[in-house]
Amino acid sequence: MAFDRRRRHEGLVRVRTVEYFGFLLEREVEPLPDPFPAELVEAARAALRDALLAGETAHPNQARLRRALERFGFYWRRSGGQVAAAATERLAAALDAQLAHVRSWQDFLDARLALDVDATIPADVRAALEGLPSSLHLYGDRVPLDYEVEQGRGVARLRLKEGQARRLQARDLPPFDRPLRFTVVRGKREALRADSLEELRRQLAGLPREERARLLRSGRRVRRR
Repeated sequence: MAFDRRRRHEGLVRVRTVEYFGFLLEREVEPLPDPFPAELVEAARAALRDALLAGETAHPNQARLRRALERFGFYWRRSGGQVAAAATERLAAALDAQLAHVRSWQDFLDARLALDVDATIPADVRAALEGLPSSLHLYGDRVPLDYEVEQGRGVARLRLKEGQARRLQARDLPPFDRPLRFTVVRGKREALRADSLEELRRQLAGLPREERARLLRSGRRVRRR
C-alpha cells in the first residue's frame, strides 16, 4: 500500500511486486478501490498517516499539520529527544486515532485532523528550549548552531566556514550541554562532517595540497579582519 501524489487524481494505490533472488521482476500498481476493501482498511489508514506526516496529501488540514510537525521537530531536536510528546511515534499514534473511522477517500478528506503543540508541550519546556542559542560567537562572526538527535541522544552541530575550521581550537569553544559535532561548508564541494575536533583536523589535513593552500589563504584573510 502506498500514497501516490503523481497520478492525475492523488490517492492510495496497491503495489504488487514479483522478486527473484532480490531482483525485481515485475511491479504492478493499481488504484485502491473506494471505499477501501475491508481487508485493506488498516493498511490504507497507515499509508494515509505516513503521507500526512510527510506533508504529501491535499487534505484540507495538511498545511496546518505541516506547521505543527515542524514545531514538534524543533522541540524534539533541541531537547535531544527528551520531549517524548514530540516523538514521531507519538505523533503517528495521535493521527492514527483521528483516522480510526476512515474507510474511504472521502472519509479521509472530511476528517478533522490536528496536532496541538501548545497543548502537548508545557509552556515552560517550550520557553527553555527556545532559549537555547542558535549560534555561537567565534572569531568575530556568528557561527550557526544546529540541534540533532543522534542515536537517541542530543548533539549540537556547528556549521563552519573553511577558514574558521582551520583556526578552531578547543579553548575557543564555550562549555555546552551536549556533545559538539562539526560541519565545514565548502561551497560547491562536498561538506566535511566530523564528530570531534580531532577528527575535523584529520579531515582537513587529508585534503589535497591545493585545497590546503586555499584553506591557509582563507585563514590569513580571516586574521587580517
